[in-house]
Order: sequence, then structure tokens, then C-alpha cells
Amino acid sequence: MGRLGLLVFLLLSFARSIGQNCDAIIVEDRMVQNTQYLRSENIPLVIRSNFTYSLELVNREKGIMAKVSSKGGEILNKDDEVIFWDLNQVRHAFRFVEMGQRSTGQMNTYENVLLLDLEAIQWLASTYIDKIYIKKFVSHKIYRYLLNENRREELRQMATCFLQRLDKSKVNQDMVASKAPDPVKKEDGGTTEAPASSKPKSAPASEDAEVKALTNELQSVRAGLKTEIEDERKRADQAKYQIQDDVRRSRELAEAKKAEIAQEVLTARKNADAEIANIQAELAAQVKAAREKAGEQLQLIQFNVEDSRTQAAKEVQESRLAAAREVAAARKEAAARVEEIEKSLELTRLEYADEIASARESSVAELDLIRAETAAAIKLAEGNGQHTAESVG
Repeated sequence: MGRLGLLVFLLLSFARSIGQNCDAIIVEDRMVQNTQYLRSENIPLVIRSNFTYSLELVNREKGIMAKVSSKGGEILNKDDEVIFWDLNQVRHAFRFVEMGQRSTGQMNTYENVLLLDLEAIQWLASTYIDKIYIKKFVSHKIYRYLLNENRREELRQMATCFLQRLDKSKVNQDMVASKAPDPVKKEDGGTTEAPASSKPKSAPASEDAEVKALTNELQSVRAGLKTEIEDERKRADQAKYQIQDDVRRSRELAEAKKAEIAQEVLTARKNADAEIANIQAELAAQVKAAREKAGEQLQLIQFNVEDSRTQAAKEVQESRLAAAREVAAARKEAAARVEEIEKSLELTRLEYADEIASARESSVAELDLIRAETAAAIKLAEGNGQHTAESVG
């Protein structure tokens, strides 16, 4: 009895831990007009250095869907396939049912929707997915991505929680999973002859069986060809749509780039006008300050001049009143100093004239040297050009 109680306790603890984990995995669970809006978190399936694939499960009016995101990876177009391959070598392929969305940024992100059903969710919740394949509908290219142990566990846990929270009575049972069809098995084109019989009446029955087999084979081949032709038409339409969509997106990017450049030019012009206005304002302020400072300096100079004049007049008057002899002596001394200054000035004039003459002679010599060097360089260049022309000829 004690062991049974312990087992029940462990089971309850395990169920409680799963319920707590599911609270973090299920991000939306509400009823909208008799439809359960259920959505899981977006978990990464494939993480590489330059691209990432992620997936989230959703239940809406259209049924159960898997929203796949490709960040920096392949473009997810309508009728492209995602093949889930588990550790038991069981695989299921599902097709994208929408045209897909694209958002630009540092890395382009593409999103599209896989239409699943209750059976698909039950399978994902009961197994571990080992790898996924992305098969392009138009180019037939297939890309394989391995899932590590953590990604496998997260995918199974998400499917388990989604299945636990899902109200099966609220699921749109009319919408079944958009599974990719299995390849058409071509029968052997050779015919097998019926064994010969000694009874003549058995020959018509053998011929009827052979005709029926050939008729069935013909119908199978026709059905296969019809399917292949329809697939090729879909691929052509999809390729045409992709080309048109690429052209439209290129035009949109070009228009956006033109608008961005125009906005940058407009912003640059505004910034330049603002900078010019600031410079003009600074210059005007500097000119105004210089004028005000010049006016103050002029008034100070005028005051100093008047003061100097008054002081000079006073000193002159005092000098005149002091003594006439001192004035005469001063005049004599001043005359001597003036004479000495005139002599010195004359000597300075002569020295300046000599320096000017020397500078002129030096300049003439340098000019002659430069002219001679220039003429020699021109002559050398002409000689080289003539030599080159003769060599080319």
C-alpha cells in the first residue's frame, strides 16, 4: 500500500511539473465564438550561424496550423513542403497553404503556414523528430537539417502541451492536413503472356485479362501524366508569381531607397541651412561686439588725447615760465639731435637701397636659372617623346 501511494505521488508530481511547463509553452488559450484560440510559443528547430528556422502551433477557425519562420534561410512559398522525419524512420510531409509573408530587416524573415490536423499533432507528441527537410516546389531542391537532442525534446514537449490544452470538440474536423502526396508508382511496362492451354475455350479469357491489364496500366499512366502535368503547371504559375513578386519587391525597395535618399538630401539641406544661419549669427555677433569694443577704445583714446594735450600745454607753459635759457639750450640740443637723426636716416636709406638692389640681382639670377632648367627639361621631354614615337613607329 505504501509503494502504491508513493507511485501515485510521483505520478501527480510529474503531471504537475508538466502542467507548469505547459503554462510557459502555451501563450494563448481563449474561446472566440465557439472556437478555441490556442497558440504555443515560437521555438527554434534549426539554429545555425547565419540562419534560423522556428515553429509554433496554432488552432483557429481554419483548423490546426504550424506557423514556420525562416530567418535568413530559404523563402517559404506556397506548395513548398516540410518533411518531418522521426527516430523510427517514419516521415510525414506537409505543404505550405499560403503565399507567405516577408519582413525585411538586418536579416530577411519569411513566414508561412502548414495545415495540420489532430492526427499530426498526436504523432508529433508521441515521437522525437530527428531531422526536417524543406523541399522547394518549383526547383525540386531539398535541404536537410538535423535537430539536436534539445530541439527534439522541445518540439515534443510543445506538441504534448498543445495536445493537452486542445479541446478536441472545438477543432475544425473538416480541415485535414495538407499532406504532400506519395510519388506515383509506375508499373512495369512489359506484358506477361498467359501460359498456353490445350483447351481452345481458355484463350479468350486470357486475352480479356491481358487487355484489362493493359487498360488499367494505360489509365494509371494517364493519371500519372495528368498529375505531373498539373504539378508542372503549378510550378510554372508559382515561378511566374515568384518572378512578379520579386520584381514588385525590387521596385518597392528601389522606391523606398529613393525616398530614403531624398529624405537624406532634404535633411542635409536643412542641416546646411541651419549651420549657415548659425555661422551668420555668430559673425554678426562678433562684428557687433568688435564695433562696440572699437567705440569704447576710440572714446578712451580721445580722452587720453585731451588729457595729454592739457598736460602738454601745462608743461609747455611751465617750461616757458621756467627759463628762456633752458628753452634755448633745449632747442639747440634738439637741433643737434635732429641733425644726427637725419644723418642716420640717410644712412638707413642707402643701406635699404643696397639691399633692394641685391635682392633684385638675386631674383634675376634665380629667374634665369629656373628658365634655363625649364628649357632643359622641355628639351629633354621633347627628345624622349620623339624617341618614343620612333619606337612605336
